Amino acid sequence: MPRYEYLCECSNEPKTFTISLSFSEYQSVIPCPCGGGEAKRVFNSFTVQEGLTAKEKQFGTTVKRKQMTEFVKAKCNSWPTLCKRYKIELRSSTSN
Repeated sequence: MPRYEYLCECSNEPKTFTISLSFSEYQSVIPCPCGGGEAKRVFNSFTVQEGLTAKEKQFGTTVKRKQMTEFVKAKCNSWPTLCKRYKIELRSSTSN
């Protein structure tokens, strides 16, 4: 069941609370649980930390492979001699 976050301003103090509602019960404005008026739905932003783009999926990239690429990039930026020693070339460093 989806969880929705609401904001009410009872006694001039904004309060947030989370309610689990089914899709059929959802409303953008509901009676405040404090009993002092109405509560409005709050939309929060979120970020995606893991995942692949459509292009990456098309070329067979896996999450593990992407994590390894990020690891190697970080190591090459902090230890440039490591990349030179093992002849590691990052695609972002060469132009087409």
